[in-house]
Amino acid sequence: MSLLYLVRHGQASFFAENYDRLSPLGERQARRLGEYFAARNVKFDAVYSGPAERQQRTTQIVLETMAAASCPNPAPTIVPGLNEHGGDKLLSKPHMQLVLEKYPELGGLEQAFRDAREPEDVQRSFQKLFEAAVLLWTKGELNAPGMEMWDEFHGRARSAFESIISHAGRGHTTLAVSSVGPISVAVQMALATSIPVSLDLGWRLRNASVTTFLYTPGRFNLDSFNSLAHLADPAEITYR
Repeated sequence: MSLLYLVRHGQASFFAENYDRLSPLGERQARRLGEYFAARNVKFDAVYSGPAERQQRTTQIVLETMAAASCPNPAPTIVPGLNEHGGDKLLSKPHMQLVLEKYPELGGLEQAFRDAREPEDVQRSFQKLFEAAVLLWTKGELNAPGMEMWDEFHGRARSAFESIISHAGRGHTTLAVSSVGPISVAVQMALATSIPVSLDLGWRLRNASVTTFLYTPGRFNLDSFNSLAHLADPAEITYR
């Protein structure tokens, strides 16, 4: 069987002008992962990355760290289907008022987010509001201008994984760096879970976490989920 290491990108710059850029901690998380792979002499037959800056930078740091430890790997191939969905558009200020008019039950979550002051409270309240909005999006009940529909996102993420595993030969080891949304789709593919269950699993994914799958033609099985064995310091473990 072949083995796919599916990695969530390192911590991005939450609420910064450019969210897509890795934070200093996100870069450190990626280095830790590269060191972990190199120490175990992991060698990838193929490497893939989503096109987002945070995904490509995570991949770059992992590969550079491994190369510095005399563990070189192939250059990454950029796969657009591994990119995250645009769920953040659902909560954009111009769109939010329309959302609240249509779904007043989100008002309490939105108010809690606006009232939050401490960083932990801001992240926690944002996540609750975000999860509720994304669930409505998956049901086709909510969308934002310029944002792909759930079926479009799900289809292109699924196609990306199907392409990746179909190109690898038997006994291959593959690395792919993506985000919560596409990784949730991969988990759903392996476990045949419902959309809400796969989303709930996806929300548990930490930055720079590793989820592995075993696969052969016609089979795609979850082997491990959300591993953080490379992050020994609890201060380096983050959701956002």
